[in-house]
Amino acid sequence: MDLLNQTFSASPVTARAIRDALKEACGRLTLPPGPIQDLVTAASEIVNNIVEHSAAPAATELRVRLTLVVDTLTLELEDNGAPFLGFDAIAKTPALNPFEDTVEEGGYGLFLIRRLFPDHLYQPGPPNRFQLSRNLARRRLRLLLVEDETTLRRLYESMLIPFYDVVGCTTAAEAQALTKLTRPDLLLCDINLPDRTGLDLLAQLARDPSSPPIPIIVFSGARTPEVEERAVRLGIDDFLEKPVSRSLLLKTVERALGRARRDRAQMLGHMQSRLTQSIAPQAPTEIGGFRCALATRPISVGGGDMVMTLNPASGQECLLVGDVMGHGLQAKLMAHALAGYMRGLVHGLGENRLAPPDLLARLATTVADDRLLQECLMTALILEPLGAGRLQITNGGHPDPILLSQTSQVLDTQPGPLIGLIRAPQYESVAVDLAPGDRLLVITDGVVPLAAAKGDTDDALQVLAPVLDELRRLPLEHAVRRATEFLESLDLSDDWTLLLMEPIASA
Repeated sequence: MDLLNQTFSASPVTARAIRDALKEACGRLTLPPGPIQDLVTAASEIVNNIVEHSAAPAATELRVRLTLVVDTLTLELEDNGAPFLGFDAIAKTPALNPFEDTVEEGGYGLFLIRRLFPDHLYQPGPPNRFQLSRNLARRRLRLLLVEDETTLRRLYESMLIPFYDVVGCTTAAEAQALTKLTRPDLLLCDINLPDRTGLDLLAQLARDPSSPPIPIIVFSGARTPEVEERAVRLGIDDFLEKPVSRSLLLKTVERALGRARRDRAQMLGHMQSRLTQSIAPQAPTEIGGFRCALATRPISVGGGDMVMTLNPASGQECLLVGDVMGHGLQAKLMAHALAGYMRGLVHGLGENRLAPPDLLARLATTVADDRLLQECLMTALILEPLGAGRLQITNGGHPDPILLSQTSQVLDTQPGPLIGLIRAPQYESVAVDLAPGDRLLVITDGVVPLAAAKGDTDDALQVLAPVLDELRRLPLEHAVRRATEFLESLDLSDDWTLLLMEPIASA
């Protein structure tokens, strides 16, 4: 989907015009400000380098294209000037000296682009092409760093950026505003700030009900008993004396984040367990001429998988398979809310039922517009039996199902945008015919990313290759049990759900 495809004249004001166009295009997406700001910042840095620092002949035009494919946002910038070879060199080896107050021209901005967008590419032309991509369904932990000494702030940023999203600022007032705006996972704060002390900032954040509780690490050049006692009363997680080494900083941050994760898990474990039981995926043993078998495993830190039966426009029952992106209690709460909304929507429509593409579009628009639900993203797949071994599949950003046959293959079901990513999206349905002996395998994305994280392929066919033949040949319930044994051997870290369907042979 094209969100922006526009050509601009190259001039000193081009960066501002492109920033405004990108902000307007991103306004169609229901995203937190972080990814949009990252994109706008990166585009501005690239355009300024093209306009101000490229060799002759200078660029006269720049084309900007912003696309969304399922859950990946891609920005392409093309210019018709001489190649800017510094892009490739600086992006790979940034001219950043963290022990100096200044950075060589062009180095620091492109260094940050490299950190914010690891998936980046520069191709000298003509036309010259810079491409940045961001997967919107994956999120790195975000740290807020409050340090007024420029040298130290850049030093700490250079240590942390390879592993975390880092937002830096210099004053307590900026930190207070950024805490609400960026919702960091951890706060690193210097004691001595220009406008007030870091401890005064922490005390104010503790009194503010709109500031979420997060782990806090304090820096200080002078660790006095009085300062340490007050910091402990304010509930800080750790106290670091300057100067701080890279290894100590990273270990302290990871320890604080780990402690926070354990505390949250302990406090919310009981509630999460109850929610997990209430939204446990369920599928009928038969639906519309197909047999079904389901296996699912909720992980305590996982998101919210769901499988539910719906009755859309055709009057024929169908299945909705969904996965709320994210982890922990929030994802499960969102899954619970979305399941209730879908049941209420289908029931409320009565005879005015919607076809599956319209049903997903209605759900996506509601999630995008709702102040609570817009905090989440969700994949969804509707499977509508049409009889005689035929299924109609409508895909909202879900992993494509696998056809298990003599030559098993991943089906192309034309996935549309994730639910909640964009208002009023359009979805298409794809018809799939299963011959006698064929089966359809549907998985949630908890199955594949783990294998990819371990260095294996992220192709579902290859991940499941050791058991594909058994999944096709064994009796349905036995096949699901075999799949469960195999998936549990992978030590998955996210919820996963697996659904097998086969046509019922005619009498």
